[in-house]
Amino acid sequence: MTAPEVQAAWASTRDGLESDGDGGLRLTFASLTVGKKAAVLGAAAAVLALPARGVVAAERWAFGHGQARAAAGKRFPHTGPALAYGVLMIGLWLVPAPSSDPA
Repeated sequence: MTAPEVQAAWASTRDGLESDGDGGLRLTFASLTVGKKAAVLGAAAAVLALPARGVVAAERWAFGHGQARAAAGKRFPHTGPALAYGVLMIGLWLVPAPSSDPA
């Protein structure tokens, strides 16, 4: 790509951007092409779906593990793992949130 081609490409990109009021430019969803909009929406759907799928898989595993313990004749087969998961959640709850201060 030559310098004039780069300048022309940047000029056409700038035309598709909106001003943010401070002299800068910002990219808005409306200024994206149809293909890029589809990619953004697909990525957002994946970001929302993958953690939900992970939670469902973990719950199925935990339930199946408890059912296997029940079939083996263990007493209170779901209680022990549930207490362990509870302790894990309390530990995660006690972890402090990251600070927004740069220092």
